[in-house]
Amino acid sequence: MALTRNLRFDLANNPRLTYRAPLDGVRALAILAVMLYHLDTRPIFPGGTIGVDVFFVLSGFLITTLLLQEWAVSGGISLRRFYIRRALRLMPAVAVYLAVYLFIAIGFRGFEFSGGRPVDVVLANVASIATYSYNWFIGLERERALGLAHLWSLSVEEQFYLAWPFFLLLLLRLRLPALAVMAISLGLVVLSALEPLLLGAPFLRLYYGTDFRLQGLVLGGLLAQLYVSGLLRPAVTQSPVFHTALALSLLTIAAVVLLVHDYADFLFSGGHSLVAACSAVLISAVIFPRRSLVSGLLANPVLVYVGQRSYALYLWHWSIGSWLRGLDAAPQVVLSVALTFLAAELSYRLVERPALNLKSRFKPAGTSIPAQSPAALDSKSRTAA
Repeated sequence: MALTRNLRFDLANNPRLTYRAPLDGVRALAILAVMLYHLDTRPIFPGGTIGVDVFFVLSGFLITTLLLQEWAVSGGISLRRFYIRRALRLMPAVAVYLAVYLFIAIGFRGFEFSGGRPVDVVLANVASIATYSYNWFIGLERERALGLAHLWSLSVEEQFYLAWPFFLLLLLRLRLPALAVMAISLGLVVLSALEPLLLGAPFLRLYYGTDFRLQGLVLGGLLAQLYVSGLLRPAVTQSPVFHTALALSLLTIAAVVLLVHDYADFLFSGGHSLVAACSAVLISAVIFPRRSLVSGLLANPVLVYVGQRSYALYLWHWSIGSWLRGLDAAPQVVLSVALTFLAAELSYRLVERPALNLKSRFKPAGTSIPAQSPAALDSKSRTAA
């Protein structure tokens, strides 16, 4: 009782969250699920797009943890530094990707790189991606160019990044009790999850709408609030009840990936919310620096390698897979994966890492994340279906 009454967002209960290798493992599993859905392995992984839900929860958690820890250390949040970090993390890699796309799609139209779309359609698609409004572009059923549709979730996340820090900072400056901030966050999650019942909107409007997808991002933010306040602590994650919840969460995520198509009514009747909740349990299991079977598996060097390159893998995989769709299934999958990893490695080394080194100059107040770490706390991956 005393714990909840004296609850605060500070660093007295849990240590500052720094780089955790198992979180890269979570990223790796999410991007691999998405990639396997978008290639000719889709019949085996019909629900692979829920990797997006996993990423949304992880994104909301990491970003909100950074903001709350900065508040706890300095009593404020530098929005300018926050947005500079976000820009340096996200924009260079996607700018290079779009430049290459435009060069081939417009310069070599005979190759039908863009699905044979007119130049004005290609430019309209790229412009909406560059302005982070592509999810609404698709949701309003505008004509798409081949190989770009997966970038809708970048728009959702960027819109969240624009609004959430202001909203969170407002709540903190109002000196609301921590429990009140959590209750408001939970209310947003519930309201977003209920939108299919409240709106009765068309499928595309719901699937790509920021308001519906907000539930995963804010749930991640709520998880961060539980962590920074100390309600989520090692004793909780070591309990038998939590271990049972973790096992059920892993089974649920695996079952959805293998059995549920992304158009299924189940996903819009609580399925996305269920996957988001299971993702939050998984993240909770690996954020504390203690040995466990799950943490050890997710910290595998192969998964860490994939996770650190997951943003670039996400950017390139769908386009490359689309361009090779005329091949038989086995060559299409093998060649698509090989070329995607090659493109991702080049992007990671030549574009992302230099930008991350520059980003380290704008660290939050009091942070101890090493400047040279390419997988620093908020150097997260952007994936989408």
